[in-house]
Amino acid sequence: MEISRARHSLSGFGEIEWVDTPSFATLFSGFENEIGVQKLLLSREYDAICHVVDMRQLHRSIALFHQLTVLEKPMFVVISDRGENNGFWLDIDAMQRDLGVFILQANADAEHLNNPLKIMLAKGISTPACSLVVPRLEQQRTTLGTDWTPGKLVLACIETVPHPELPPPVIEIARNFAKNNQFLRNDLYFTDLSFQVASQQIQAWKRPNTTTLTAPLTLSQRVGLWAQQPLTGIPIVLGLLGLMYLFVGILGAQVLVDGMENWVFDPVLKSRNNLKLHEHMKWSDPWRLTDKMVEDARRTSGGYVDYRIVEKVEHDGFTTFRNGFTYTEEAFLEMWEKDRQKANKGMTSFQWLFEQFDLAARIKAKDVREIWLWGAPYMQWDELHWKTPGDRIPYPTDNPWFYRPYDIPDVGRTLWIMGWNYERGEGEMLESYCHRIESVLALTVGQGIWDHKRNGDNVWNRFTRVDKDFPGESEVGSVHFAPNSRSDYDWSNTNAVWTYADDWLTYPLLPRKKKWLNAQTGGWKGIVGHHLWWMQRLPRSAGVTDGFYNNWWQYIVNYDEALRKLPPPGATFQKAKHAMYAE
Repeated sequence: MEISRARHSLSGFGEIEWVDTPSFATLFSGFENEIGVQKLLLSREYDAICHVVDMRQLHRSIALFHQLTVLEKPMFVVISDRGENNGFWLDIDAMQRDLGVFILQANADAEHLNNPLKIMLAKGISTPACSLVVPRLEQQRTTLGTDWTPGKLVLACIETVPHPELPPPVIEIARNFAKNNQFLRNDLYFTDLSFQVASQQIQAWKRPNTTTLTAPLTLSQRVGLWAQQPLTGIPIVLGLLGLMYLFVGILGAQVLVDGMENWVFDPVLKSRNNLKLHEHMKWSDPWRLTDKMVEDARRTSGGYVDYRIVEKVEHDGFTTFRNGFTYTEEAFLEMWEKDRQKANKGMTSFQWLFEQFDLAARIKAKDVREIWLWGAPYMQWDELHWKTPGDRIPYPTDNPWFYRPYDIPDVGRTLWIMGWNYERGEGEMLESYCHRIESVLALTVGQGIWDHKRNGDNVWNRFTRVDKDFPGESEVGSVHFAPNSRSDYDWSNTNAVWTYADDWLTYPLLPRKKKWLNAQTGGWKGIVGHHLWWMQRLPRSAGVTDGFYNNWWQYIVNYDEALRKLPPPGATFQKAKHAMYAE
């Protein structure tokens, strides 16, 4: 994560410096890609913080605001809009009152513009009160001296947070207290607490978006608009920079960069004018589909997943199966054009793939976590494959389809291999990816049991409820079943049902508001429409609930790190007894 710095000379202020940081998940995490930003913030070597609130990730943004209050620095908030496009608007005045800081709204109405810089400087920047408190420690604070502030109290409790500036007596007292209160030593406790506070406040700030707002503009609205005007925008920005040494570009979504190799088996057909197989057959372009998958994952995860393709490989040939068979151009075309019943029944050998292309070395050298394979029908691989070190999984399961290692060599880390078919399109590609999501969530959040009768109260089993099984009480459903589906792949059903599907957009806050929806009104019509809609409702908030990340994408794309940082409750990590191993 790169941190950028810049200096400017501003009349009346002298030389000022600001620092722009990338987005990150939480001030308290130990994620390696966030350590630089966290060290900078915890150093307190700056004068003020500008906190950017993204309406697309409102809960996470406000939760991070409360985490930043433990730094006890002057703060200023910039918010993109009031949320009118989300079916509500936010009461900015109420937000300012509750947060205790000045809020600049960036898209205010274009009226009442006058003397923006003077007003901004006169307004000033305040230090918000520390939002995260431990009541029993707070009761002792006044007897422990002036160094014992609420923010320092929180940081002193957390073992993973460096705090060289804290007086040793403060650290010692906090740590001794935390010994008897283990939850205080866990950064996840304070992260979850910040999210709970944020959820309660956001509900109080929301106003129904039923009428046109005609009230006079607030100061924050006016300044927000001034900042966008050609003549006033630059002075406003420079004025802000003069007031602030540190600009923290936090929020929106955390970005996770995932090393991925893209392999395409696309033989050049010498007997067909040297066209590639997908070109001759007039099938989909695998490279374009790869780009589409990267885009779809980024969009549906709210920007959390950002795949980085570290290598693209196009192989002029066919794969070799575990039974030793390899198609030639002639044999494949004869089978395809004359009698597909004669297709070889074997399956691509991953052992061969690793040996032929020295994949283990590539994976290590390029920090690869995933391989995306593209090929033709009858190249014979599964839609998804994954291998964990030692074939260990968190919970035992009796469903072999959740874990599919086949004959993938053990590379000491979890490796995903997606198996796609360029005869098909975006919808089928997404379906394979969504089955991957189902598999890993069933083995983590679902605790190995995806069965509404055996594990009905589990949150994953609740998420996948459909009206067919729970009349009037459907949730989001599964990859094959939309909330109103009556059978597999019934994604365009026009019969409306009551569903809580949209509740999951704010998980763990579930307001329990039913909506009367069908494929058209609900937005899940068709294979592509449904799968994108389904992926968008996967929880992706900050914090932890019942021992599991509220952001389920952690398990989907950051599996090893997620389980290392937060082992699932009761997990045994035994070798999978029921799995798709190679015969």
